[in-house]
Amino acid sequence: MYVFGALDVNAALLNYLGQRHIAMHFFDYYEHYTGSFMPKDYLLAGKMQIEQTKAYTRRDRRLHIATRLIEGATYNMLKNMKYYDNRGKEISEKIDKLESLRNTIIDAPDIPTLMGIEGNCRQVYYSAFDSIIPDFTMGARTKQPPDNEINALISFGNM
Repeated sequence: MYVFGALDVNAALLNYLGQRHIAMHFFDYYEHYTGSFMPKDYLLAGKMQIEQTKAYTRRDRRLHIATRLIEGATYNMLKNMKYYDNRGKEISEKIDKLESLRNTIIDAPDIPTLMGIEGNCRQVYYSAFDSIIPDFTMGARTKQPPDNEINALISFGNM
């Protein structure tokens, strides 16, 4: 369970969640992670968190996992763009740009470079929305708070 914003929690709720092996993760108003409630036996008594921490501290493993996540995300962006291009939205130039950026993901030497590539991929993807959605101009990607309906939809989906 993911909680965004303020919420009063009592022991009865935590006992209930614990009995049903439900974790609760808390985020502040600005969507920054603040903490979690993890049931006693949740994911083998914390072994998952330990393994995640180990992966995070090993630079090569962290980069490999991050690379695979970005490859998956950009694959989905590309599939979505091709769907609309095949239906006459004429975004083939943006598709070519995204494919070109995707080819650089595997060669990223570190996390900051990978994050930069991901940011560029998202910028290309979001720029296609003006062509995909008729009679609407998205403009720049904005959040906290989103300044139009499409930015609000993206923020909602990202939650």
